[in-house]
Amino acid sequence: MRFTNPMIWTVLLAVLAVVAIGCSSDDGGEPVIPPWTPVVHQITSDPAFQANPAYSPNGNWIVYEQEDLDDANDHDLWRMAPDGSQALQLTDGPEFDSAASWSADGTLIVFESNRSGSRKHLWTVEASGSGITEQLTTGAWDDGSPDWSPDNATIVFESNRDGSINLWLYDFASGDTEQLTATSDTTAAGAPIYNRSAAWSPDSQQLVFESNRSGLSALYFLPVAGGTPEQITETPSYEGHPSWSPDGVEIAYESTRGGTMELYVIPAAGPDRTPFQVTIAGGYWPQWSANSESIVYGLWTTGDADIWTVEVDWR
Repeated sequence: MRFTNPMIWTVLLAVLAVVAIGCSSDDGGEPVIPPWTPVVHQITSDPAFQANPAYSPNGNWIVYEQEDLDDANDHDLWRMAPDGSQALQLTDGPEFDSAASWSADGTLIVFESNRSGSRKHLWTVEASGSGITEQLTTGAWDDGSPDWSPDNATIVFESNRDGSINLWLYDFASGDTEQLTATSDTTAAGAPIYNRSAAWSPDSQQLVFESNRSGLSALYFLPVAGGTPEQITETPSYEGHPSWSPDGVEIAYESTRGGTMELYVIPAAGPDRTPFQVTIAGGYWPQWSANSESIVYGLWTTGDADIWTVEVDWR
């Protein structure tokens, strides 16, 4: 699942920093570091922890999760305009609502939540602000990190329902689920193999996702119709949380390949997948705007996280 609790991130980032220090890249060469200062905009400055932002399909809104200052385990979904105005709370309660993704028509938002008990499952909430929610999945396991397909038909999500973290598909019309990956082995170091944080291609035919099946966290392509995953990044550092640009040109992701968590992009096609670094002051949870001209992300500091955007001016 996506980690959003500040205490969890403190521990995780400490581990990732240790892994990344001294590492060099070998997927397409060293990353191209911006020779200029990236054009970034701070959207929020709330003392509450804010994370996992995502643009609406029409570009008019950004959904994100926000922590209750009185309870770190209480995260709710909010919606705001891209300039940070018109903030509206979409979900409420003591539960942990996280990892939101818009339906293609912009009317619903799917998210993960433990509002039905101790387990996380998939829910939807109306984007209008009505507060109406509906539970999509149930069971004695955890479902999370949903991403709604551009054709509005299917939600990809990660689940440990088979004992390992694998990718599954949820058909929105029928409610049927289908397992997409079935890895249950361990890495050479003995760590459980996971397949998670999947994102759709613009034509809804492929997925890009994060996996440690090679021993290290890397990004992979996988046709939705099935097949063998294709590894597209390879470094001795963490790489994850990919997002495919709506114009199909690039994939944004987060990585500690330089020693700290920053955002990078790689071409979605072609033999040259040299990564291009697009932030220099930190970045997490990248998501593209509908016109592929901006990436919204979170900037995490000790005990706090805010929402930022970076302009796509490197093409």
